[in-house]
Amino acid sequence: MLNKTLKEAEKNADKLVLLIASEIIQHNRRTEIKELITQSSINWVRFKEHISYHEIIAFTYLSLKDYLSWMPESLVVFLRENYYANILRFQFLEQEFFKICNTCRSEKLIFVPIKGMGLFNYYDNLPLRQMSDIDILIKEEKFSLVTDIFYRLSYEKYLMGSSEEYWRKKQCTLTFSKEDNKFNFLVDVHWALDFKRKNNRGLPNLWNRAKETKFGTVQVRLLSEEDAFFAL
Repeated sequence: MLNKTLKEAEKNADKLVLLIASEIIQHNRRTEIKELITQSSINWVRFKEHISYHEIIAFTYLSLKDYLSWMPESLVVFLRENYYANILRFQFLEQEFFKICNTCRSEKLIFVPIKGMGLFNYYDNLPLRQMSDIDILIKEEKFSLVTDIFYRLSYEKYLMGSSEEYWRKKQCTLTFSKEDNKFNFLVDVHWALDFKRKNNRGLPNLWNRAKETKFGTVQVRLLSEEDAFFAL
């Protein structure tokens, strides 16, 4: 009987994670979430592990903020602290992204944000998406200009123990880093969406499909929906 109860609590933890994931996109799971939390036993340790692994902690806090009294206090503190830390981190990243956009525009350098910053059209609450860096896509022949721009913005190449030749020839991205006001900024500069390999044509019309739009205080180019999916 005890094993059955434990397994049911684990199953409910998994179900709650799925409901929250669905709520993030569809916004129609709040009734089910409320019923599950208030009427069922939940393995909160398992639940915490899942939301941490899938990087939806901030979204989880927003989805469950009306039911915090039903949860362990330690979990509530964990969710709340991560929620506000995530928003603060996003504010730093967003301001740095705007600075990069303005500098690149002044140099007539065309790039597109991908992954986190490149998805602002798809999230109602982008500041809640867990991000640790900024990813941009450039044309490979513009890499020298990008390097000059980032040097002027006080960035350095972050080679992680390998040579620059390795990153340029064997990979499709190179990271730049800087520390500003005790915040460490990382920017992954991509010149392709996949590693170089035989017969890899990539997405040859990707740049033609990119459209310019407004993001906050800047104009940016965004990939088409299909290309944005491949860039994840």
